[in-house]
Amino acid sequence: MLRSRWTWIGPCVAGALLWTVGAAHRSLWTDEFHSLHHVRAPDWSAFLVAVRTDNHPPLGFALQRLSVLAFGESELALRLPGVLAGIALVALATRLAARLPGRAAPRVAPWLVACSSYTFLIATEARMYAWLALAVLGLAVAVLEELEGRAGAPARVPPRWQACAWIAVGFHAHYYFLHDLWLIGLSTVAAVAWKRELAARAAGLLLPASVAALLCLPWACWGFFPQLFHDLPAGGNYHGLGIWLQSLAHLAFLNASLGGRFVTYGVALPGAVLLALLLVGGTLRLARTPHARLPLLFLLALAVGVPAWSYGASCVWTRAAYGWPYLAGSEVPLLCLAAAGAGGSTARWLAGTALAGTMLAVALVGAAWGGTEDYRTAVELVLAEARPGDAVVVKPLWELEPERSPTGWDYYAERASPAIALAVIPVAELERARQHDRVWVMIRDQHSPWILRALRRSFQRERRWRLGPSLDLHLFSEPRAAPAGQRTAPPRPALTGA
Repeated sequence: MLRSRWTWIGPCVAGALLWTVGAAHRSLWTDEFHSLHHVRAPDWSAFLVAVRTDNHPPLGFALQRLSVLAFGESELALRLPGVLAGIALVALATRLAARLPGRAAPRVAPWLVACSSYTFLIATEARMYAWLALAVLGLAVAVLEELEGRAGAPARVPPRWQACAWIAVGFHAHYYFLHDLWLIGLSTVAAVAWKRELAARAAGLLLPASVAALLCLPWACWGFFPQLFHDLPAGGNYHGLGIWLQSLAHLAFLNASLGGRFVTYGVALPGAVLLALLLVGGTLRLARTPHARLPLLFLLALAVGVPAWSYGASCVWTRAAYGWPYLAGSEVPLLCLAAAGAGGSTARWLAGTALAGTMLAVALVGAAWGGTEDYRTAVELVLAEARPGDAVVVKPLWELEPERSPTGWDYYAERASPAIALAVIPVAELERARQHDRVWVMIRDQHSPWILRALRRSFQRERRWRLGPSLDLHLFSEPRAAPAGQRTAPPRPALTGA
């Protein structure tokens, strides 16, 4: 289908190198420790029971568990499934872009995906969003190939049965896949209404879709429906037009602000302007090309329709949630539209190349920093400056099962060789802090301000380090004299899930 194999091999190799370095370099953060909680289950039965009490399906955690069992527990082993999904994402993006007119789209699209800071993040985290993106893209490609009747090499699995597999993968990867599945289904119906001759091919998808539903039924009955009604809060849910627009910009320029004002306004902003121009140009070009209008329908549904639909759903029902990680399935369709706009003239080709360059610059900024919550550096700093008699306050991540709930302190301290033994104080026993002259505590994004208030009442001096956008390290020293009979810490709030 493509004249040069390097059309997809080059971006895959470049992306794999970037993501592998990032996966090994960056510190784990809270959500990844949450994944590690499930990975460390004593056996597969306990694993499934633990995941059932969570908000997520089991596929991502299961792949991470298999990786750790095979390679040992490390940041890279935990993140390896995401890296592999990122590589497959680039290859599938090439298949999708090959269905667009001209030679530019299949050459530019894989590079845009490989250079994207959004792809970098979902491919280098021990989470499930890279697999969500892969399942959505795989399903879109399979449905398009079935409707267009151009499946490529005859030895491959028929597109309709590829669709069956991708539906099963997507449902077990992340429940946000249901939003994408709904919009792909609507696009298929719209395609049949537009071209009646596609009805027979679309009907051929019904049996595979039914088989996929049967494959999803066991987890749906045993895990999904109970998860809908447990009392754990949903994930991030952001509202407001500005947040909605920002989440769309994240699909190409995530975390540009980490590079400061120059990267934000001197690199990402011009890149966003280029992206907008190429999106408009690509949409108009596909709309004017008769054989490209069917791919255009699906690209617009995923790139624009899914964010709008899911945002509206989250406004009606908070458990639907909305945030940039959940839009993983929209990234490649958006970038394919931009790649379609990069063809037709030298100026457009240069604009596409410049867009890839700006995206790569932002991705490299993300690769250089220690992570959203740099627990590794925080622990190294504590161990370097600790004195005899110091204590560390530790808050369990997953308080429903605190006995095997990993934390940033536990994970990195046990891998170091501290010269001084520090007292570890569970947050439930915060009153014990007054027995020590100095107390260290790592606070994630000010999620537990009551801990800081209690320690500030008990100590006179406080030092603070910012270690990543969402992690603060505090050192409290010089205990205050407490009045007789007065509690030094407020009653502990009721426990909730992570």
